[in-house]
Amino acid sequence: MTAINYSAGCFVRAIKSGDLDAAAQQSNAQCSMTSGLAPVLAAEYPQIKEADEKYSAVFSPEKKMGTFSRCLMWVNQNHPVTFFNLYGQLDRSSKRTADDVIRDYAYLEQALDTMATDLLDNLNGRLHVGFPLIGCGRAGGDWAIVSRMIETAVCAKGIKVTVFVPDEKSQQKVRAIYPYVQFAQDE
Repeated sequence: MTAINYSAGCFVRAIKSGDLDAAAQQSNAQCSMTSGLAPVLAAEYPQIKEADEKYSAVFSPEKKMGTFSRCLMWVNQNHPVTFFNLYGQLDRSSKRTADDVIRDYAYLEQALDTMATDLLDNLNGRLHVGFPLIGCGRAGGDWAIVSRMIETAVCAKGIKVTVFVPDEKSQQKVRAIYPYVQFAQDE
């Protein structure tokens, strides 16, 4: 199984670089994109929010759980990046309880698995996906759990994964779980 790669770089900058074939964030199913990394991504790439809004017009929040919306973004003239909004969080972060986090892990894992299948079916061998520390910021998840989900659902299928962890505090959280992790520096 391929291991997760870690980078000390910025997720948004990594998308712009053209080094990724796909990128994903965990999204709440309420179509808000108002906290965490979501508003930054939506401002930089309006297609991400548009994909969320179109999907939300068809499916209720409960029906979105464990699925994804996606869009194709041209980050430069020659390189497309497929972006996934993974619906692994039902409620907005300000309303979440510990029970909500536990319930939502199963949905996030399902969304990761279906995303990986979609990547294998549609990207013709271009298989490098980037993530922030999904589900572990405002959503309240535990990176020890979420990283294992990524390894099982995505890396085990031969897809290269890079997780972008730009700040020292978050890097320390990762090293507390995986002391051997080396962070590649942002170029």
